[in-house]
Amino acid sequence: MKKINCLLLLHLLLLNAFGQNTSTTFVVKFNDKNNTPYSVNSPNNFLSQRAIDRRTSQGIALSAQDIPVNETYVNQVSLAGAQILNRSKWLNAISVYCTDSIVIQNIQSLPFVQSVEAVKKPVLSAAVPKFEVENSYYIVPKLKKANTDINYRNLFDYGPSFGQVSMLGGDLLHLAGYTGNGKVIAVIDAGFLIADQCETFDSLFINNQILGTWDFVSRDANVYDDHYHGTYVLSTIGGNTAGELIGTAPKASFWLLRSEDAPTEYIVEEFNWVCAAEFADSVGADIINSSLGYTEFDNSAQNHTFADLNGTTAMASIGAEIAASKGMIVCNSAGNSGNNPWLHISVPADADHILAVGAVDANEVIADFSSRGHSADGRIKPDVSAQGVATVGQHQPGVFVVGNGTSFASPLIAGMCASFWEAVPNLTAAQVIQKVKESCDQFNSPDSLKGYGIPDFAQAYYTVTGKKITYPSSNIIDLVAPNPFKDFISVRYYAADTQFIEIQIFDIMGKEVLYKKQWCETRSYNTIDFQMPSGIAQGMYFMQINTKQEKAVLKLIKE
Repeated sequence: MKKINCLLLLHLLLLNAFGQNTSTTFVVKFNDKNNTPYSVNSPNNFLSQRAIDRRTSQGIALSAQDIPVNETYVNQVSLAGAQILNRSKWLNAISVYCTDSIVIQNIQSLPFVQSVEAVKKPVLSAAVPKFEVENSYYIVPKLKKANTDINYRNLFDYGPSFGQVSMLGGDLLHLAGYTGNGKVIAVIDAGFLIADQCETFDSLFINNQILGTWDFVSRDANVYDDHYHGTYVLSTIGGNTAGELIGTAPKASFWLLRSEDAPTEYIVEEFNWVCAAEFADSVGADIINSSLGYTEFDNSAQNHTFADLNGTTAMASIGAEIAASKGMIVCNSAGNSGNNPWLHISVPADADHILAVGAVDANEVIADFSSRGHSADGRIKPDVSAQGVATVGQHQPGVFVVGNGTSFASPLIAGMCASFWEAVPNLTAAQVIQKVKESCDQFNSPDSLKGYGIPDFAQAYYTVTGKKITYPSSNIIDLVAPNPFKDFISVRYYAADTQFIEIQIFDIMGKEVLYKKQWCETRSYNTIDFQMPSGIAQGMYFMQINTKQEKAVLKLIKE
């Protein structure tokens, strides 16, 4: 009788608790994956070949963790009256939408259900501000260029973005031809508003470098109608606009994934994050960039404490650690709480085997807003740092801006990891991370501000390969084409230092038919395109290129 009374009391307490709960979204965790139709012996049924190959190349075995949640369990939860939202095989859980407390009780009583946790309830407005530091944008002033009538572009013309790339040795890796080609980066963010209209991504779309999209909040494929934050983040990696913005991995391929519901802050977004990371794994991503972090929520009962920052407590941190165990490099912004009471890094930056990224300014001084380490269990955090003050990017067509935040430091590192990994493809993800740390300027004396410091990816490349990348020490006329020409000629010229060059074209009688003067930036390949004067006769011409050190003459043929 006493046992029955206790069970009755427990039932009444649960009924009262659920009856007063205005939550609408819950995470339902299952006890097991029994009777699943999937097997680790047939991974092609739930993983792409690229994901399988990534594991194989790094000696990573498949496990029950890789197997999807039991669909029979999911169907029974659905039949109970809940709407299924997202699935997580790593957490063996699903998220559901439901406003009926009785339905939630019935789900809790299912024999295969381990727990039901409320993760969201409706609010009129968000209590926790998001992206507060990153909103500090202003337009990047256009650089003055001589003779603007020249159609000027530069294969390595970073424009105002040069500093944020060269700080990491990225210009040298790019010079050697390593720009992320063949690597896949999943960008997990709050949306990619009108990224499909921003010119800095033209090459990504033209060359099919955007492999796909998915929105884990709206559960559809349109990520271009939500928040602009991911657009800005993506531009620092994949942007490609000469003279304005060159990202750290402009030749990488991308999956664009939305996990963040920007108007609110609830712990369900951590669950979404894990689902997005699993998706990135399953489609074969090599690298994840996440410029997201969680500390406080609109429901303060869900708030993290510093003690949670041990890499094994928060859902997103657990997911980030699992993602790393699958052979992916996870880069995550450290957070922007360095000058507010929270102070510490955020979730999932506390995960152990990832790169949590702090922010420095152009002079490599730590930003006051950059979140501080260490982790709760005393590990070095952040791991590395990159420019997160006045970082150049784009989030609307026709306008290049600078903004502040560790959100923009993290993707710089993610892109550089892609370019570096392209250069040293035989390294595992863990080995890449280690080499990146070893290349940092304070590797031997890490601290809680910049971690191991600012990486030098060109130095890391030298450490692994024994090959040192250096700029050419002399000017080079790299290409004059087409030749024979019809109406158009392109000259590609490497400038060892900042200079003007003069281009003159003469006919066989020595009469000048064209003159151009071009400003060339130091240590860069400059491409000068120009139309030949209309009506000139077919035959032989001579191009003379004059620099302050030398003169070169080349023969041209007009068709």
